[in-house]
Amino acid sequence: MNRQITLAIAGFGDRGSTYASMQALFPDRMKVVAVADLDPEKVERARIQYHIPKENCFSSAEALFEREQLADAAIVATMDRQHVAHGTLALQKGYHLLLEKPISPDLVECNRLLNMQTDRYVVVCHVLR
Repeated sequence: MNRQITLAIAGFGDRGSTYASMQALFPDRMKVVAVADLDPEKVERARIQYHIPKENCFSSAEALFEREQLADAAIVATMDRQHVAHGTLALQKGYHLLLEKPISPDLVECNRLLNMQTDRYVVVCHVLR
């Protein structure tokens, strides 16, 4: 792929901010264009560091995914029990999805995501494995 991929990140804690930091290594390949987190200080830090427009900064993943699709792909790095709900919202909006592990601690939820009818990529990241 020879074009820059745009990313929306839901959850800007350790994992979400680590994924975003890859922009410094690969500025021609990726750009963070939207962020959501429950902590307003994390959102503001991301906004400044990645030059994200204020209108693309959100106080929750739900608020981010209520908007029209803002990026090519979404990274869901929220709390473990929220991954499937937030991943489902992202897929329904048309995002490709990088989902932080675990998909869910509940097998029924894992299967619900697995059985979604979508042509989007879903990648589960196991960075430390």
